[in-house]
Amino acid sequence: MEKKLNFLYSSIHGAYWVYYGVISSFSSVFLLARGFSNSQIGIIIALANILAVIIQPYLADYVDGSGRTAIFSVMASMCIALVLFTNIILVAKNHLLLGAFYVAAFMLQSVMQPFCNGLNRVLEDGGNKIYFGFCRSIGSLVYSIVVVVLGYMVDSYTVDIIPKAGILTALVLLAVVWFSYRAHNQNTSDVVENLVGREILAEKINLREFLKGHRMFFMVNIGVLGLYVGNATVNTFMAQIVRSVGGNNGEVGLVLSVLAFLEVPAMMTFDKYSKRIECSKLLKFSAVVFCVWLVGCTLSPNVTMLLVVQATQLCSLAVFLPAMVKYIDENMRKGEEIKGHMLFTTMTTTAGVVTSLMGGFILDIFSAKILLCVSSALTIIGAIFVFMYIDKATEENKERDC
Repeated sequence: MEKKLNFLYSSIHGAYWVYYGVISSFSSVFLLARGFSNSQIGIIIALANILAVIIQPYLADYVDGSGRTAIFSVMASMCIALVLFTNIILVAKNHLLLGAFYVAAFMLQSVMQPFCNGLNRVLEDGGNKIYFGFCRSIGSLVYSIVVVVLGYMVDSYTVDIIPKAGILTALVLLAVVWFSYRAHNQNTSDVVENLVGREILAEKINLREFLKGHRMFFMVNIGVLGLYVGNATVNTFMAQIVRSVGGNNGEVGLVLSVLAFLEVPAMMTFDKYSKRIECSKLLKFSAVVFCVWLVGCTLSPNVTMLLVVQATQLCSLAVFLPAMVKYIDENMRKGEEIKGHMLFTTMTTTAGVVTSLMGGFILDIFSAKILLCVSSALTIIGAIFVFMYIDKATEENKERDC
């Protein structure tokens, strides 16, 4: 059963990150081809992220207070909505209609992320071990293959291939969530009493109490906001960045593919090296490499150097993301995990809002280089916050448990 659960959880990450690639990484390619300006694209993505930030806390409260299996019904409902919204994106001709449903689809994939990350704790209810780093690395691996293929297919055919790929991926994700729900029910049939106890605890914890008890963790997440502005800049505006150094759509897909593929080794081996190195130290180290990555992208004069700089991804996001997920799982009490993941994802989503609004206008008025310079500065500030508060957050959690 453990192998089956890890396979299903890997498949969820694979399907989710492919959909992310379709709706987010190729958003500029698709929307520019449909006649939107950089500023309009920035507004669309920012609005989607703002709505996601508003909705995430309410869904987290609902899932934490409704029992462990509620996460499956929430994710399945979002998958069905994604299929519908992406179909409308494919056929919509009116700019207002297309923009509205692009906002809706982008918002839902953002809202779904903390549930994908937090699902590992639910799948472990029956006593089996879920290897988050390995499973998440499958998401990066599949993403790296699909985006490079999609990039060259867009050049060979039309941008309609982008939403078509999104529809197929959302259907696959829905199927895998359903199979995961069935496997989870089989796996936990003999631990019902344990789950009931967890559900009762979850009902007693609301968002305000969570934030009050995790002030230093909140400050760490201010640092996450800065770091992820850099990450969002590269992922959202990669098309403009690559074109600014003489690249094309095929090379946009290639750079995104290399970027994602380089996440795989660090994520796949995370469960091994994280046993020897504390998560707080991994978070500090990867925060520094985030800064090196953004500065390197800023200074790259051509596509070749841009590709070389992506090697830093081995130790930036590829280490930071699983380390943060493990840190949350180790430091949050039962019933708090989804809120912990929600706060983390809220900050990454807010980074998307900042980047989208800032990026669209900077690109229209200045250039991709100026955008990267501003993002690099915010990333460095974020790294400073992580260094200042991560150890304090750990001590805060220890004091709460005493």
